[in-house]
Amino acid sequence: AVGAKDSTGTVIDSPGEGTGSYCDSLSYPLNQSGCNPSSYRTYNINVGAKLTSSLPAGTYTNDIVFSATTKSEGTKYTMNFNSNGGNNGNIINPRIVIAGLSTILPTSGFTKDGMGIKGWAFKSGVTPSTANTSADTTMYNAGQSVAINDLLASAISAGQNPSTNNSFTVYAVWETAYTINFNKNSNEAIGSMNPDTPIIQSATYTIPTATFTREDYNFIGWALSASDAESGTVAYTAGQTPTVSSLITAAQAAGQTVTPGAAGTITLYVVWELARDTRTLADITYMQDINSDIIENTANGATASLRDSRDNQYYTVYKIPTNTVYAGTSTVANIAGKLIMTKDLNLGAVNSVSGASSSITAQGTMNLSPQDSAFSTPTGSGESITVPTTTTAVTHGTPGTGDNYYTNRQYRIDGTGNYAGRGYYTWGAAMLACPKNWRLPTSDEYTNSDSWEGQTAGLAAIVKGANASTTISNITSSPWSFVLGGYYSIGFNNAGSRGYYWSTTQGGSTSSYHLYMDSSSGLLRNNYDKRIGFAVRCVAD
Repeated sequence: AVGAKDSTGTVIDSPGEGTGSYCDSLSYPLNQSGCNPSSYRTYNINVGAKLTSSLPAGTYTNDIVFSATTKSEGTKYTMNFNSNGGNNGNIINPRIVIAGLSTILPTSGFTKDGMGIKGWAFKSGVTPSTANTSADTTMYNAGQSVAINDLLASAISAGQNPSTNNSFTVYAVWETAYTINFNKNSNEAIGSMNPDTPIIQSATYTIPTATFTREDYNFIGWALSASDAESGTVAYTAGQTPTVSSLITAAQAAGQTVTPGAAGTITLYVVWELARDTRTLADITYMQDINSDIIENTANGATASLRDSRDNQYYTVYKIPTNTVYAGTSTVANIAGKLIMTKDLNLGAVNSVSGASSSITAQGTMNLSPQDSAFSTPTGSGESITVPTTTTAVTHGTPGTGDNYYTNRQYRIDGTGNYAGRGYYTWGAAMLACPKNWRLPTSDEYTNSDSWEGQTAGLAAIVKGANASTTISNITSSPWSFVLGGYYSIGFNNAGSRGYYWSTTQGGSTSSYHLYMDSSSGLLRNNYDKRIGFAVRCVAD
């Protein structure tokens, strides 16, 4: 009724020197191979009973007989360890070994500057180049499992006499070693990694995983220079096992000062990758939270109401379908797949005023910082905008009839009737005004033509579609909702009949292209004075 023998609980416990771990993996029948037998005294044999059938309820009595087979131990020897020129103060305790069994040779315990233990020989002065060249220079590798009888034979060949006092000595064989340093490659990264040392030249090195952490970034591997790490060039990934010799060669090629045969340092630089954001538009609150992952995760045609963190105004944004084609062709429009604001930027506008509702005026300044605004420097011909390094003030135009043209970086929040409270920006102010992670569209993203019939790219061509007679009503309605809000220059002009929106594309030192619309011409491209106040729509890639 006890059932079949189950040997899975068999354990050998070797107390005394804490070396019982060598025997943890033994299986039935007992096998002493590979164990450290220095204190092979006590066998705790735990044999479980595995029932082969169910038993009915009741009381049972049964004799269980345990039997153990013993084996006589071989002759015991003391194995002594000699540092062979290592640093003073390091010791490895002698080890009791038994003939007929095996032992694992140490990999550490002694130290020597610029060196690491390659193996163990049986006389002093053996080097990696002279090892195993004759019977008396036999060397076994550090960490190798070796039969005690083989060690005894090698000791005798080297001139030792183990039988005299039942002891023999092994001598450390030293090899040039290298320190592996770890560079976090970012002032934003936190944590530390101790250098790996010593790593001998003939060894195989296992590339570690970085324990540094960096918010919003993942560790993807290691480079051998700061410039390679910055560019994302991975030389090694965690878990790879190059030889130290190949590491030295690669480090030299990357400009590090390290030489085979001379102790030195190899530095690994973390390569970071921006973590993938799994959110969609529905998961974020502010315009400034947007990124390319969020746009990619968001469904075509989706909309969301987001706040500008600078003044808490809400803007509805729309994802232009990624497969949107233009002018009835199969070519996908260059603005497809991007987000666009469907309300004109109104940075710093007041939401309500006292007095007549037909006129709203906001005055003063708003400080814009690189942390929440899209500062950008125009390229190409014409005026140069200096990118602020801390904060800059965008000044609202002073209301009245004496304004003349705007100077650079001014905007006005004003308007009349249905256009009250609307923002009008000089081109210089428009280049700074978008929220961080947003920008002005290029001229081609709006349209690449100054005639309705010639449009073959951009938003205007999407609206045009296959129908060349499409009118402005398409773009003033949802989802685009552009406004015929006119412009500002010494007063408001053309409000209700025409619309003007700045692009980043310059036409010259004093002018820039913009999107122009009216009820008869549709959407065209035009080029005008940068000092005029036009509206702004921002896009995100």
